[in-house]
Amino acid sequence: MAKFELNSILKNWSIFEISWLVVFFIIGIILNIVWESDFVSTLAFITGIFCVVLAAKGSIWNYAFGLINCITYAYVAFHSLLYGEVILNLLYYLPMQFIGIHLWMRNTTTDKRIQMKELTLSKQIGLFAITIICVILFQQFLIMLGSTYTGLDSITTVVSVVAQILMALRYKEQWLLWIIVNIISIIMWTLAGNPIMVLMWTAYLINAVYGYYNWNKGAKLNV
Repeated sequence: MAKFELNSILKNWSIFEISWLVVFFIIGIILNIVWESDFVSTLAFITGIFCVVLAAKGSIWNYAFGLINCITYAYVAFHSLLYGEVILNLLYYLPMQFIGIHLWMRNTTTDKRIQMKELTLSKQIGLFAITIICVILFQQFLIMLGSTYTGLDSITTVVSVVAQILMALRYKEQWLLWIIVNIISIIMWTLAGNPIMVLMWTAYLINAVYGYYNWNKGAKLNV
């Protein structure tokens, strides 16, 4: 990965995008104080926000923040008995950060943005069928582990795995899957009683909608 420079990360950002990032960062800090959230939850929130916003921009720097987020989020999930989330982050997301860095570095444009693509209809249908089967099988595994909210946990875990693969391969459809994951995660963390995580996933949801909009434009430019 290139040398860390703030200007390289924020290059070609609009006022709206910078404001969006700053606002949620400030909200996270304020709510951490008000709700007396633990440090790890707050760190997971902050790194997560930076990660998804940079991903929506098509910036390879999203993986740097993603590495930290994988570890901190897994810690929070473990203490909430959401073992599917723990497995997802430590055994899948974490190594996928390095794979993503490698693949994105091989497919960047002259301004350091990645080349975006879209799936054909037949691939979308096949992907949907495989995802449904995996959700059912993984839920049974979580039941054996004694996890809580196995249905929701299974959907978020499996769909996240598929979305992360699409992200590494630079397909815009990843954002439709992230929207599903974000909605279910909001419900799951509300039930788990962790407000800072609810806020984080709400921010993710808003960002995913913008991410799809931005990547849809990018994919059309690369046709």
